[in-house]
Amino acid sequence: MVNEIIHEYAKFNPKISAHSIRHATATHMLKRGAGIIHLQSLLGHSSPKTTEIYAHLYPKDLVQIYGKFHPRK
Repeated sequence: MVNEIIHEYAKFNPKISAHSIRHATATHMLKRGAGIIHLQSLLGHSSPKTTEIYAHLYPKDLVQIYGKFHPRK
């Protein structure tokens, strides 16, 4: 059912796909502080390398997260 809804919206905007929604959701979760290991589990990736592509999208945000959570800050 979800796939049908996505295909219906894709008629108006061809950039919309199930993959783009999945990617956007993971990106927003990471941007808001979700850990890469948690995302890996949620997305079903077997390797952290596969999930790392989301981490490279917002390096400025990662610097802020690093500053907030690193034990030697």
